[in-house]
This record gives sequence, C-alpha cells and structure tokens, in this order.
Amino acid sequence: MSPIASRGRRARLSLAGLAAVLAVSLVPAAASAAPPPVRFEPVIGACNPRGTATPNLRFRLTVRSKAGTLKLDRQITTNDSGTWAAPCGEDIAIGDVFTAKRNGTTIRSFTVPRIGLTIDRDGDILVGTAPKAQTVGIVVRSCQAQSIGCAVAAEDERDVTADGLWDWPLDGIVDLRGTDDVTITWSGAKGDRVESIFYPPMLRAQRGSAGVFVTGLKPGATAKVTLVRNSTTSATVTMTASRYGYASGDLKRNGTKVPVKVGDVVRLNGVAGVEVPVVATTAAFGIDGATATGTCYPDGTGAISMLSTSGDTPFNTAGDGSFAIDLVTSVDAGDQYLLICATPAGDTLWRMATVP
Repeated sequence: MSPIASRGRRARLSLAGLAAVLAVSLVPAAASAAPPPVRFEPVIGACNPRGTATPNLRFRLTVRSKAGTLKLDRQITTNDSGTWAAPCGEDIAIGDVFTAKRNGTTIRSFTVPRIGLTIDRDGDILVGTAPKAQTVGIVVRSCQAQSIGCAVAAEDERDVTADGLWDWPLDGIVDLRGTDDVTITWSGAKGDRVESIFYPPMLRAQRGSAGVFVTGLKPGATAKVTLVRNSTTSATVTMTASRYGYASGDLKRNGTKVPVKVGDVVRLNGVAGVEVPVVATTAAFGIDGATATGTCYPDGTGAISMLSTSGDTPFNTAGDGSFAIDLVTSVDAGDQYLLICATPAGDTLWRMATVP
C-alpha cells in the first residue's frame, strides 16, 4: 500500500471513530438510581427506630417481629433535613420487619439482617457474620471499668465473604479486655444502616453479694460460674444467656446463697483468663467531697459511680493499685456510691458503700 493510500485509510478510520464518539455523546446518560423514599437505620437492641427519608414526608411506620408480632405502629413526619425517629417501643431484634406506608400503600419494607460477632478475648481476634458480599465498619472502644470512660482504640472496614463471614486479627493492634466493646455497622445498597454493639466475655462480682453477671455470651448459651474459696469450689451457678448475651444469677451451695468475700476467686468456666480475684478495694473522700483516693487492682482501671447524682468518674490505677482523682460531681456524707475496679484483663469487682 502506498503512503498516500495508507494516510487516506487512517483518515477514514479517524472520521469513523469521531462519528462513533459523537453518537455516544448524544445518547442521554443513564440517571443514577434515586434513593428509596424511606431508609432505615436501626440499632439492634435499642428501642427507638430511626432513619432518613424525603424531607417533610409523612408515613405510617410499623415494626413486626420475625414471628409477625406487632412491636410498633406510629405516624412519622420527617424534618426539613429528611431525618426521622420513632418513640421508644420494644427492642429491635434481628429479623424484625420495618414497613413504611402512605395512604395504605407500602412504599418501603426492610428486614433487619443477621449481624453477629464472636470475640476471642484471649487471642485478640474478631470473627463476624453479616449479609454476604457486603462491607462492615468496625469500631473497637477501649473502656475503663464497666464501659465507663471509653476511647476509640481501632477502627476499620472489612469485606464480607460470599459465605457471610469476616475476621479481623487485632493482635498487636488492641489488647481486648472485658470492659471493652465493639460496634459493627452494616450499610446496605439502598442507604439503610444497621448497627449492633458487642461485648467481650466479661465477669462481674460484687463484694458481700452472691450475685454474678456475665456479658459476651452467645444468645441462649449456658454459662457456669464457680466460686473458689481456700482452693476449693465453694459455690456455683449455671445461667442461660439472654438474646443480648447477658446472664446473671446467684452463687449457691446446696441451695443457699454464698456471698463472695476477700480472698475468694470467681471464675467463668470454659473461657480462658476470665476471673475476678476478690481483693480489699478501698475508697476515701476528701473533706470537700471533690476528691477521692483508694486502691483497686494494680495496673487496672476503675470508676466511682455516684448513685444519688449519676456522676461517674473513671480512672487508671498505678502499679501498686492506688488511684487519686478529682470527682466529676462533689459528694456529701450519706451519698451512696459504687467503687468499680477492673483487673488488667477487664473483669470487674464491685463494692457498694456510703460516703462517711
């Protein structure tokens, strides 16, 4: 082919290509999918449904359990920015069905998806479940005694596999403790968001009481707690976890309650490292009622919680277990308070007392 013919062919190709580009440019671009009129943002375990929607939209909201039981029926009007929230009803659970209607016609329906999490406190590993091929956001909060005084320790997004699983090894990032918590947020393709808070396995005991409390269990799981006194099993309690993973009960021997005392060790059977050594924790208040000093576990955390004023003051303890703090709210003689002391691993010992 001659150079002239070659140049002519290239010219024809260029004109053809230009025509194709022009043809494509004249085709209207596909409009991006508009969000549905109502989006839901429930928090599993909370009681107040919320979300976003078209501004100033009025609709009827119903919430039914997975079994079809009516849990909420309210008229909702969104504000100028499109946010909405319903009054507190029954706690939101996995499988609940949210329905928004206008003039008797359903404009949106949404089912709360299954979001789960297993926290390996000893190995510092999170293993979760969520709708497959999606993404979840995770926030790990490091907290002082009984989740008082928390700060974000780590946050990330994890991809959910086709099997509906994800994991996040935290070794070297966060040392998970019993007082910590983990928030999982799932975002749906239509603008919905579901949030759920999970807790590591944690044991709580109270000096002078037989009552014990456990968090971080699988719903419906059986938990056994043992009281060891003088190296001998002195009392036990077997409990069943609620749907939120909580369990509580009284330590008993032959049907009689056995209050824990200094020198005892309370253990959660089958979970490594979850135990509460019962020690002589102390608290003393300054003359002005604005300061406190005392002792908890060495290198642990704690909090003084005033029952009369709802003031909570968290603190860290030194290597000898001592603390000295300025109280969030001043106290008076006769005020009741809780001294909550957490071991370095995050299991807690409570002591209820009165300000002298």
